[in-house]
Amino acid sequence: MKRQKIKFPYEFDPKRRKLAKVYSKRKLITGIINGIVIELSFIALFLYLGYNLALGGALAGLGALAIPAYIFVFATLLTAVSFPISFWSSYVYDKKHGLVVQPLRGWLKDFFKSLALGYVFTIPVFTGLYLLLPVQNWWIYAGIIYFFLAAALNYIFPTVIFPWFYKTAPYRDRAQIAKLKALCSKAGVSVSKVLVAKESEKSVRANAMFAGFGRTKRIVLFDTLLDKFAPPEVETVVAHELGHYVNRDIWRGLAMDAVKIFPVLFVMDYVLRASVGSFGISGMGDIASLPLFLLAYSLIGLAMMPLANTYWRHREARADYFAISSTRKPEANASTDRRLADIDLGDDDPHPAIEFIFENHPSIKKRIAMAERWKKEHAGKSRKSDYDMT
Repeated sequence: MKRQKIKFPYEFDPKRRKLAKVYSKRKLITGIINGIVIELSFIALFLYLGYNLALGGALAGLGALAIPAYIFVFATLLTAVSFPISFWSSYVYDKKHGLVVQPLRGWLKDFFKSLALGYVFTIPVFTGLYLLLPVQNWWIYAGIIYFFLAAALNYIFPTVIFPWFYKTAPYRDRAQIAKLKALCSKAGVSVSKVLVAKESEKSVRANAMFAGFGRTKRIVLFDTLLDKFAPPEVETVVAHELGHYVNRDIWRGLAMDAVKIFPVLFVMDYVLRASVGSFGISGMGDIASLPLFLLAYSLIGLAMMPLANTYWRHREARADYFAISSTRKPEANASTDRRLADIDLGDDDPHPAIEFIFENHPSIKKRIAMAERWKKEHAGKSRKSDYDMT
């Protein structure tokens, strides 16, 4: 594959920076309106007006299928309510700014794939949950099951779910493959495959993944990354993802979820028990409580969002440090951050309150500052890598 000439190192485009401020603000506002105001208001009204009880009554004749049918209908209603703004934000608005290149037919195909996948996981999980609710201390068993389901989903995502949405093919640049495998080998990780995913059929966004376990370990590069980024930048992106793998961030995330889910479910147990007799809820295990369950769970999640995002910003910063110190290319890391921000129209310096509440990555400004600081601290030192694997 013949590589086009790419300007390196990359500097910010002032016009893109100005546009990014407007774009990021509108995306945030529409996300809050859709994900918080509209969806939560719909769930609250569904409860207040008694539609939760009416839906349960309408499906009662289905017997054992009443619970999965209720979940399917309510999930479909919630999707329909949020679809207009979601469609405008993720397709119309992004296409207007050149971020999405996918035809409407392709976008809708991916949307319905995601919807079907959501049903495949959501309906059995919530059906099992509502069969478990009448059991004493159900929240303990549910927390344990949640952990193993989350681990299984992480395990199958690279090899089962991801290929359902993306065409992949082996990467053919042998020289670059050798560099990437050497980078992994230096960190004590062997990789069997380097694949290319056809993101260019969907958007201009660039990314990479270090995916799989055991013999299925592979590097997945978006073709947009290879087409728009210089080789040193590609290396830093892979090094960042490798940093997550070496630092065991997937397992850290699962462990954090395991610690978090038990108190959350304990609170949910209290909410559901206290609500028996209200909103037409007859008892624990009554599927009519599903909207209440989702409303309470969402509100708890919102309350915990700043804490969770603070933790993940820390883990992302550790992956950044790994990438800089393992490649010893701080200029390439900074160049990558600037190019990514311009391509994605990301705000490089959001308001501290917005970053604290909503962002799970450090700001681009902070990531570039880390690269510049590392360069000053290591000026003239040995080329030997000194990355931190904690």
